[in-house]
Amino acid sequence: MKKILTRFILSFCVVMVFINILAAIHAWRFTHYDTQTSETPRLPQDLNFKEKLKALFFGVAIPRPEEMIEPHEPYSTHYIGKKLEAWYIPAKNARATVILFHGYGSNKSSVYGKASIFHQMGYHTLLVDFRGSGGSTGNTTSIGFHEAEDVALAYAYVKKMNAQPIILCGTSMGAAAVMKFMHDQQADVKGIILECPFGTMYQTVANRFEAMHLPAFPLANLLLFYGSVWNNFWAFDHNPQDYARNIDVPVLLLCGTADERVKPQETLNIFKGFKGPKKLVWFKGAGHESYLNQHRKAWKQAVQSFLKQKEIQSQVNS
Repeated sequence: MKKILTRFILSFCVVMVFINILAAIHAWRFTHYDTQTSETPRLPQDLNFKEKLKALFFGVAIPRPEEMIEPHEPYSTHYIGKKLEAWYIPAKNARATVILFHGYGSNKSSVYGKASIFHQMGYHTLLVDFRGSGGSTGNTTSIGFHEAEDVALAYAYVKKMNAQPIILCGTSMGAAAVMKFMHDQQADVKGIILECPFGTMYQTVANRFEAMHLPAFPLANLLLFYGSVWNNFWAFDHNPQDYARNIDVPVLLLCGTADERVKPQETLNIFKGFKGPKKLVWFKGAGHESYLNQHRKAWKQAVQSFLKQKEIQSQVNS
């Protein structure tokens, strides 16, 4: 009996060590872009069994996001804090400046379509590459936690340009970073536009494991732990639904009804927390994607309506 128990304990320890090694590998892959590959990874649900096994054991290499397009409008490239690159697109007789922040595994060129619409509406726009992406330095990401510092740098930069008032627009990870920035600093921002932010860091990681039909527990817990170790922050506390409770400026929250990465309850938890004027717009059938792909007209109408509300206009016109 004692021999059997010893073997069981030994086997259990070996399995736990193996699982922890896998979690550490995945955490590194998840937060460190790969500069040696340009192949865009496929969605977990699109992988076959062999590909899922490979992803399970070796993680998924995420290529470092590089710019694919440049603005058609006259623009200038700016460098912020010696580490961030941004495009500035001025508009004639601009009402305000919209600062745009991209999502995970992306870069500033991915928000150019939105910036172009804002430009047509009469707004200056600043498109920012987060650390590790595009023309900015590094190759790491913290899924919005340290990126909140990048939002702060961009905000301060526009303030020095005297291109105020300021409106922030963030997509996915960019939305989480904007929310953390607003939670931390209570900046003089006239409004924020948020697209598909996740509710909690744990839930967004759990959703990815569920998409691969793998148990979220304990894999998501271990991934967050090692992600915290690799990136010097406690990932379990990185929760936009908590940040929302300290945001009292006007907010437009945009989400898709078929988003496989952000569940409807996460969106509702975030929306419930906002203290100021707020509006929630759902795009039917949209996933975790740019809503300009299939809902361009509806996106533009929602944004125009938000920017025209009296709480925004009273600040912009003052």
